[in-house]
Amino acid sequence: MNFALALKDENDELKERVIQLEEMLGVGDFVVRVFGLTPSEMRLLNALIASKWVSKSVGYYCSSLDCRGIEHIKIVDVLICRIRKKLKPYGFVIQTIWGEGWQMSATDRQSILDIIAKESAK
Repeated sequence: MNFALALKDENDELKERVIQLEEMLGVGDFVVRVFGLTPSEMRLLNALIASKWVSKSVGYYCSSLDCRGIEHIKIVDVLICRIRKKLKPYGFVIQTIWGEGWQMSATDRQSILDIIAKESAK
């Protein structure tokens, strides 16, 4: 019984840390609202915005934080495809680094950050 309680406490603490980190990165529901992303897609896009490139393993970690039974790393390819489709009307491009992961241009990353800043100020 104590073990289950300890796991629940640890899970609650980790969820709170994720919320704090997302707030530090400046992400929020407006990202979902503006681009129509799911929470998993939002976390993956945030990783792309925050770094020059994202590896498959980092993408998998970002997409599986909600622990809904994501069982295969291939799901990241699916999420990237969905994000590309949702960002296409804005002219943003996610480039594939073959065998490594994905990246966005510095211009696209900054443009998305500008949209986020504008939306969060409303």
